[in-house]
Amino acid sequence: MAHIPGCFHKGDDPDYSDWGEIRDVPRAWERIGNGDVIAANAGANVELRANQRCKDCDNRARHP
Repeated sequence: MAHIPGCFHKGDDPDYSDWGEIRDVPRAWERIGNGDVIAANAGANVELRANQRCKDCDNRARHP
């Protein structure tokens, strides 16, 4: 599941061991929405892959 920075799902829990980041991947958010699988390439867990977007984050991205 892909989230954008500041997503409330993380809350204030300091444990990032189950989180990865996608950095410097062109159009990653759009591509995940189109069904592509994007691998995390930074952050605490680079073995994660996103194949869907968080609906709350998607709404925030569309209506900032």
